[in-house]
Amino acid sequence: HGRTSSMGRRAAQQRVDAVIQALPAFRDRGVASAAPPSQRVLVIDEAQRCWTGPYAIAKTHAAPHPLTQSEPLHVLDTMARHTGAAVVVCLLGGGQEIHAGEGGLASWGDALAARPAWHALAPPDALDHADPRQRLAALPQLTLDPDLALRHAIRALRRPHEGAWANAVLAHDAAAARAIATRHGAPGLTRCLHTLRRVLRAAGPSRGLVASSGARRLRAEGLGAVLPHQDADAVQRWFLDTWPDIRSAAALETVATEFSVQGLELDHTGVCWDADWMTGGDAWLARQFRGHAWTVLHRAGPS
Repeated sequence: HGRTSSMGRRAAQQRVDAVIQALPAFRDRGVASAAPPSQRVLVIDEAQRCWTGPYAIAKTHAAPHPLTQSEPLHVLDTMARHTGAAVVVCLLGGGQEIHAGEGGLASWGDALAARPAWHALAPPDALDHADPRQRLAALPQLTLDPDLALRHAIRALRRPHEGAWANAVLAHDAAAARAIATRHGAPGLTRCLHTLRRVLRAAGPSRGLVASSGARRLRAEGLGAVLPHQDADAVQRWFLDTWPDIRSAAALETVATEFSVQGLELDHTGVCWDADWMTGGDAWLARQFRGHAWTVLHRAGPS
């Protein structure tokens, strides 16, 4: 810590980039050069989001180094250039949708089937997921190890009951939510933005205000400054910088959407709830602001 605390931002970013990099950058270097990568161990977060072969080919056909197969196959082939051992660790997040072009765990199974020299390890439940895109095939080179199933979310270690409290709120079970809050403590609820900011500042280093990208009327409450999620520098400043930089999360002025904070670990955060997700009797209503009014969307489940 002492060696890095006085390091300049550019030097720190270069050091981080040497260890943490976007998968497309690693993938493209592997396509552009036939040399083995500098890494012998590769850890891929959210590995279920890797592209399928047809999507990868169509998406990069005009790129300087177009892909010719799926991302998992490119990764395995690049790491296989090493003489001796090479390891690819795939971290698979649960409770998330698989979008168009993303192959899920099944795409890694297809890649392993096409490259039988690789030895694979996986938890047993990888073979029986309800979604076939998230299901691994029973491969000859596959060894099952129950210790690879991580049952406890790291983000819930300090406050393990907050998830149950949120589920009770969303289920309209006020009695259960109240019981959890009484017994274990729970996130606070307030309709006053001033109170929210005061509580967050008193709680210590804050990670800012977040809201849904569909929260179009929070601007009327003074939350109209939205973090531009496509501006990497702005997102870095929001997450890494501190007060008194008004661009930082700690300033509690700029609101970040789900697109800005994907992959970030946020503590002491104010979740700003707008009228895009409202209760209607015993059910929840998903709404979208169109023109000058809210329109109810006819779909079920949380947004």
